[in-house]
Amino acid sequence: MEAEERRARILVVDDVPANVRLLEAVLATQGYEVVSAADGGEALEAVATQQPDLVLLDVLLPVLDGYQVCRRLRAEPVTAVLPVVMVTSSEGQEKTRRSPPAPTTSSRSRSTTTSCSSASARCSGSSATTTRSRR
Repeated sequence: MEAEERRARILVVDDVPANVRLLEAVLATQGYEVVSAADGGEALEAVATQQPDLVLLDVLLPVLDGYQVCRRLRAEPVTAVLPVVMVTSSEGQEKTRRSPPAPTTSSRSRSTTTSCSSASARCSGSSATTTRSRR
């Protein structure tokens, strides 16, 4: 199998375009390739077609909420260990008190997403590039 080097790909899932633009701007300046989805259904399709290295997943989404998306990702062998960070801009509200039904990598409010993504890259020893075998 031939390996190719590419920028790490992050899927941003949010139904608020301003939130997507903010995360795209922050992540792109750090060297990440950013793809986005506006609802839970689009998120599952993007995971299948774009094969992201990390998913930043809003909790409250149309079609399927973030918990339902995470549950479906964990149910599939190919995405069962895909890192998922649940994000929300509604800290302290009921939706953040609910426990995720499936293991996630992290759960953060948007105010900490920037430092979380930078810290995650440093802690894992990874950079904005990754080597992936062709599937």
